[in-house]
Amino acid sequence: TIGKRTVSNSPAQPLIMLNNPFVHKQASIWADSLLESDVTNTSDLVDLAYKQAFGREPESWESAAAVKFINSEKEAGGVSSIRESLKEFCHTLFNVKEFVFLY
Repeated sequence: TIGKRTVSNSPAQPLIMLNNPFVHKQASIWADSLLESDVTNTSDLVDLAYKQAFGREPESWESAAAVKFINSEKEAGGVSSIRESLKEFCHTLFNVKEFVFLY
């Protein structure tokens, strides 16, 4: 047995990042700002989001997965607008450990 529990994250912290209306609103604002940039294609939007979130370019597999996610979300929604799928992508980036923690 251990006499003292080590410090850990509370389960409420990740749930707040997933469910909090403020976080959803921020994802929406971020998606809108990405769409207002001069960038037009999905791959370049992903690159810009990664630069803004992490200060780096995405790995090739990250970029491919993100573009696939955005396109599949767009198709599933049955809309021609990329805004909602880009908002979901931004919300996903908020929940990536690299965004939450400084290493």
